[in-house]
Amino acid sequence: MTRIIGLSSFNLFEQPKYISVADQDYSFETLFLIDRVIRGVVGASVTADWGQLEPALKAEGFVFIQEPSGGVFWHPRYWNEQTTPSARSFFVEFPDSAPYELAGEIILATNYPGFFAPVPDEYFSSQKLLLLNANHEPIYPSDLAWDSDEQNSQLELGPVKVIKRQFATEDQYLAAKFFLADSGYLVCEAA
Repeated sequence: MTRIIGLSSFNLFEQPKYISVADQDYSFETLFLIDRVIRGVVGASVTADWGQLEPALKAEGFVFIQEPSGGVFWHPRYWNEQTTPSARSFFVEFPDSAPYELAGEIILATNYPGFFAPVPDEYFSSQKLLLLNANHEPIYPSDLAWDSDEQNSQLELGPVKVIKRQFATEDQYLAAKFFLADSGYLVCEAA
């Protein structure tokens, strides 16, 4: 059985790209590899287009299809994010020591959260990152989270980890950590 990962473009006139992956490869690790490959190509050529990205992804074993049949998981990071210099997104993980409802969760950090959820004006056209959970609900730096499934009390979010293996270079990883901390989140060492 296979699953389909869709890659969207910031250019609304460009057709999405579809990657077919086996069930056993359908994971965050696959998304991290896609991102790492794209970031590697873009690191060599900031203006890289799909014609440069596709061969690099194929070299990693990814199989592309023209039209999906069935459901598509839409990767939240646009494949040509680099063409918009201020756009930035990556995954972070809450450590197991985080409050109950966030412990171990992998979450998207993005500075274009308005594409996914209603957010305050201060998050439009800014460099400020916002965390979004799998339901596209914003997680603000000042939010509190439940301490247990009994929901007796709430705790501060605590630190998040930027997942290093989604980046092609140390500089990309360090920039992600910087922008996350600059947005008000407490950042701990890599996952």
